[in-house]
Amino acid sequence: MSGQRISQFPAASSAQPGDELVANQSGTTRKVTVGQLRAGLAPASHTHGVADIVGQIPPSRLDQAGATTGQVLKWNGSAWAPAADEAGTGGGSVAWSAITGIPAAIDAIDNLTPAADRIAYYTGANAAALTPLTSFARSLLDDTDAAQARATIGAAPSSHTHAVADIVGQIPPSRLDQAGATIGQVLKWNGSAWAPAADETGTGGGSVAWSAITGIPAAIDAIDNLTPAADRIAYYTGANAAALTPLTSFARSLLDDTDAAQARATIGAAPAAHSHAASDVSDFNAATRGQVEGMLVAGANISLSYTGTGATRQATIAAVASSASYVSVTANRALTAADNGRVLEGGASDVTLTVPAGLGKGFSCLLRRVAAGNLTATAGTGVTFAPAAGPVATTAQWDEIAIECVADSGTAATFLVRRIGG
Repeated sequence: MSGQRISQFPAASSAQPGDELVANQSGTTRKVTVGQLRAGLAPASHTHGVADIVGQIPPSRLDQAGATTGQVLKWNGSAWAPAADEAGTGGGSVAWSAITGIPAAIDAIDNLTPAADRIAYYTGANAAALTPLTSFARSLLDDTDAAQARATIGAAPSSHTHAVADIVGQIPPSRLDQAGATIGQVLKWNGSAWAPAADETGTGGGSVAWSAITGIPAAIDAIDNLTPAADRIAYYTGANAAALTPLTSFARSLLDDTDAAQARATIGAAPAAHSHAASDVSDFNAATRGQVEGMLVAGANISLSYTGTGATRQATIAAVASSASYVSVTANRALTAADNGRVLEGGASDVTLTVPAGLGKGFSCLLRRVAAGNLTATAGTGVTFAPAAGPVATTAQWDEIAIECVADSGTAATFLVRRIGG
């Protein structure tokens, strides 16, 4: 095979070291043997160290080497070989008890005993506990923003507004801003807004001229139209009319009295019901006394009561208040406390009035026949009449019976009862 061109050279596996390769370069013939060429090249079958590998070997270039799904390459003590993913029972799983070096924070959660509606939380760097987690709380946990959370709890944003209709109750003046107001000013509508201004129209400063006031009530205007004078007082003569009347210093001395007793003291008067000692009456013999008593008892709006007998006998005269103190009696009945000071007048039929105990000392009234019917006073249980010993009755028109209680224990009483002829 010597002297062959390269194109004529046999396959490398059958070439011999002495075979020559001939080439012509620029008219010059060159020869090289197979042995010479092989000396500068690596043999067809050779090895490389790790350092001779350029770049990273991709996992796809690794041979399956009999591995099954889920296995890994694991050093078996002499070589890398397919094996289970984890140590333990195999099949890609491991028992919790086989794990070592569990972090303390994870172990703290593991030591808890779960319960319904509870969530774990840390109480320290390596300690944990359970706290309730209600369905309501869980409805908050799935909210994606603050707006959803406010909707869940029915709350408004921290910065929000309200219409006047949303305000409950009245707004106190203390919540109003001063708005530049000075002492004495008020809030007044200026045409576009409420703003501090003088208290009243007119001269300002919180006052107003009388002439600037409109709509004065007629009753006040009636007083204003009067011309005051010394010792005069205004009084109304109609719904919208007034006049002046004298008010003397004496009248003013009555006006400052606080009760009837002070008024009586001012005018030097005794109470309507009062008594006199016998020494206060001159020439008051029995005949005169009888005549006076008869006139007083027969008089209109007068009641008469007595104490004592003989020379020490006293008469108490009291004015009956009004025509309302005249009472018509048309049926039998007992006297009552309401009859004290009254004149009881009979009618067309006879009437009996029982005088009971318990009316009290000082009770007095007058029975008067004014028509055909007679009036009879009769003693009730525990009652004694004097000077008469039994019932006392009228016998003719205008006869009167004077009744006065002079002693009363509540269950026993003595009444002075006498008929006064007409």
